[in-house]
Amino acid sequence: MELRQRLNRIRGKKPAGSTLAAAPARPAAEEAETDLAQFLGGEWKQDESGRTFRVERSMPCDQIHGRLRLDEIYRTDVRWLELLSGDPEFSTFDPEATLFLDTETTGLAGGSGTYVFLVGLGYFRGDVFQTDQLFLPDLDSEFSFLKQLCDRVRGDADGKTFRYLVTFNGKGYDLNLLEYRFLIHGIEPPFESLSHLDLLYPTRMLWKRSLQNCALQTVEKLILGLRRPPDIPSALIPRTYFTYLRSGYHQPFQSVFEHNRIDVLTMVGLLAVAVQLLKEPDRRFFVSPISSAQMLLLRGEDQEALRLLEIVSQETQWEVERPDLMLLLAGLKKKLGASDEALALFEELLRIQERPPLETFEEAAKILEHQKRDLEKALSLVQKASSMYPESNDLDHRKFRLQCRIAGEKWY
Repeated sequence: MELRQRLNRIRGKKPAGSTLAAAPARPAAEEAETDLAQFLGGEWKQDESGRTFRVERSMPCDQIHGRLRLDEIYRTDVRWLELLSGDPEFSTFDPEATLFLDTETTGLAGGSGTYVFLVGLGYFRGDVFQTDQLFLPDLDSEFSFLKQLCDRVRGDADGKTFRYLVTFNGKGYDLNLLEYRFLIHGIEPPFESLSHLDLLYPTRMLWKRSLQNCALQTVEKLILGLRRPPDIPSALIPRTYFTYLRSGYHQPFQSVFEHNRIDVLTMVGLLAVAVQLLKEPDRRFFVSPISSAQMLLLRGEDQEALRLLEIVSQETQWEVERPDLMLLLAGLKKKLGASDEALALFEELLRIQERPPLETFEEAAKILEHQKRDLEKALSLVQKASSMYPESNDLDHRKFRLQCRIAGEKWY
């Protein structure tokens, strides 16, 4: 302790002849706690293992976040939420049993040297949406911080328990890091009993065709129409925390806490809009019906994908994407055994496109050869495709086989 005090005194002195400002001296612990509590409007909790700082805020459920109200989530169609998540547990989704979680950390590398220093939790209770933010004020208090977080995840102050967890990149980052910190301290992680939806994955599936990237702030700006107030860059957040640990300087934390709180609110709006856009794609929200259909196909919902594609392929707002829609629809009809309808779509694509995709020629030729037994027409398509795609070995093999079959010769 004596060495630390000496170092602090040295840091607090201005070097002789220097024009640089002295680093802020770290205030006494009691003074620092009072300043932080007054500045952020939170409270401290002390136990035998350390101390944790907590900020609670509540807002009406009908508050607007971007272009959506928070309580839109109460009107979520659970059937489509189940498809979005890929988890049948979400068929009984209850907003008031759902916990939204986001973290701020000392870095993105992970491992034993990376700490979670702020966790934002959000949940609905009656006519309000509550956010609880837990802050780690010093590394020696990590056990206390994690224990309080564990208690909050397992239930709220009213004794209500959570059954669903929603994150953004939680599977790839937040939960992995938290569970590692729990493991270090011998604490049982509280997440295993929760059905977890990581919004990063459906976000990528729905918007990867339309957006430059699928970062949370990109999506909230373009999809939710949210314009954040002046915000601290994510890359500076770890440095802000380390500065606080060294000097107790807490002014930038107002931006850090607000950044974290907005991330939690954005997940609420993103969940509601993603479910709706899976069911009914809308160009205004940058979602292509191709993306929605591909997600449905991934979930094994061929009939829902077929219904969607048949509707949107006739709508004028998707005219630019119509060839791609028709190609996906034709392939799905072929898969479902409707070869006549599939062939008609493939042949229409061959007529309307100057340079149809190779797949169009191949799939049409397969139907003509194997279902229609029209070898001459199949060969004609393959020859036309070969002139456009001379590098395709598959076309050469198919052409040879068709020529042999027409001549009554073996090709094997």
